[in-house]
Amino acid sequence: MTTTAVPITQRQPLTPVRCASWCADGSGHAHQTHVEDQYCHSIMLDMAASLHVPQDAEPVTVYARKEPGEDTAYVVVRTPDDREMRLTVDEVQRLRECLEHMAWVAEQDAGARNAFEIGRDVGRDRDGA
Repeated sequence: MTTTAVPITQRQPLTPVRCASWCADGSGHAHQTHVEDQYCHSIMLDMAASLHVPQDAEPVTVYARKEPGEDTAYVVVRTPDDREMRLTVDEVQRLRECLEHMAWVAEQDAGARNAFEIGRDVGRDRDGA
């Protein structure tokens, strides 16, 4: 059996998809050559983060994404070494809460470490009351 590759210039254009309101493309992605590449993505936000302390900060990229034919979008967090974490909106909200809480914990005076119960972060006096 012989197969013949069809040059990209001879392929039929793809039918545009309905883009999400936040899609950076917004045109339906008809310029893509494969249906699976017709996904929506938001603008990409880069944040400098020290992934391996004490190295210099490198950009972590965050953006929303929705696959073609899917109703539900998700958030992608990509590290400089191209590792991705794909989170639902609910997972992002929970992660935000956890990060805010841990930032608060990290800001507390180092001398007050004994004022926290592991896992509960409930203040108490030296007698444990």
